[in-house]
Amino acid sequence: MICSAFLINTTLLNKTNYFKLTKNINTIVLGHSHPECAYNDSLITDFKNLAQSGEAYFYTYIKIKKIISKNNQIKTIFIEFEPGQIDTIMDSWTWGDEHISDGFAKYFPLLDYPEFKLLWHKNSSAILAYFPKTFIKKMWHNMLSILKNKNIESDNQFGGYNFITRAKIDSLLKNMENQPEIQSGNINPIISNTNIEYLSKIINYCNQKGLQVLLIRSPLYKTYGDATSEKEFKNILNTFFYQTEFLDFRDFPLHNDQYGDFGHLNYKGAKSYSIFFNQLLRMNLLKRENKQVFIDSEIEKVAVSQNIQNK
Repeated sequence: MICSAFLINTTLLNKTNYFKLTKNINTIVLGHSHPECAYNDSLITDFKNLAQSGEAYFYTYIKIKKIISKNNQIKTIFIEFEPGQIDTIMDSWTWGDEHISDGFAKYFPLLDYPEFKLLWHKNSSAILAYFPKTFIKKMWHNMLSILKNKNIESDNQFGGYNFITRAKIDSLLKNMENQPEIQSGNINPIISNTNIEYLSKIINYCNQKGLQVLLIRSPLYKTYGDATSEKEFKNILNTFFYQTEFLDFRDFPLHNDQYGDFGHLNYKGAKSYSIFFNQLLRMNLLKRENKQVFIDSEIEKVAVSQNIQNK
């Protein structure tokens, strides 16, 4: 039964067109929940949001290889990169019990041996605890999805735009006034070498395929994070990824009711930002020599027109 489930699941994900995107989609964004909530791809031309909440770069690496192999039309890949993704907590996002229970079962048919070996070495007990029950559950999900002619665009199992309605900034700020020691961002400077390694692998793989790959930071509330984590983040960026362009949208101006919380945009914020982002793409952002100067200039225009001060 287990062997049959493995063979069926592997065939479904590797031999079918499950990972095939619509022909016009030539640009995608990947990452965790920040881009997942920020990019409403229905408002961005020839663009698909394939970010997913709780996704470490380990799983992004596995996913991007499969997506690229099935989609020759892809030319540009944005990868979310912000201070939280260098933090040691990303190790638990890779092989912690909770993420193994979902990630291993979902990605097992796509794993190469080095990735399987890493998960097994780090948390074989969790793999054995959740296998085969969760694996068979994922197999049935994949079978039903393909029978219903679903794919990576419509299934959302491997990512997609997350339309959220919450608007908690005001209540969070009030709570911080009562408890000033609460921080809105992660301030732990201890880094995850594994997450950094797999981001490097993603970039190298995309470069080898001749794709334009850019690191990007989606809008964040002005009090998100702190100087210590930002300094360490910039150090990692300049040490390991200085050859890859980094586009910073953290200060895109939004009102409090356009944020779901400090790190995520709700549907109102995503609409405003996605329209702006689409306009920049149509203004040849990707072909400009100094992209960040252009971005900052356009962000300032929006801030002035809306009388919003984010800094």
